Amino acid sequence: MGKRIKSEHRKIKADQLGIEIAKALKEYVEDVKVNSQEAAIEVAKGTVKDLKETSPVGPGRKGIHYYKNWTYKSYTGGAEVYNEAPSHRLTHLLEKGHQLKRGGREIGYVEGKEHIAPAEKRATVEYEQKLIERLRS
Repeated sequence: MGKRIKSEHRKIKADQLGIEIAKALKEYVEDVKVNSQEAAIEVAKGTVKDLKETSPVGPGRKGIHYYKNWTYKSYTGGAEVYNEAPSHRLTHLLEKGHQLKRGGREIGYVEGKEHIAPAEKRATVEYEQKLIERLRS
């Protein structure tokens, strides 16, 4: 968790006021960056776990299981949840549904299982709550 900015009561000269305000704002911005990054990573880990539980489970072509490939990466200012190769191409098809073809002929339709959109909504709400909670403490 980021460090808490302590308020200091001390006398300063009028010409130093701008410098002190800039210093306090710089400390606050750093605190927000640290807390934002920590909250994003925490939420990303939870979202990956959630997606692994709610993703469609099938036989897996060539031993590749879609639900196992959910992961996240963090970067300056946030984190990103994604499905690793080689199953990353399936996200849209499994979320929205698709035609089923064999030998070039359409033999049916596979209904989509919405699992990414609900996880994204939960992650957005959870991130906002965690960030606000961290900044208030």
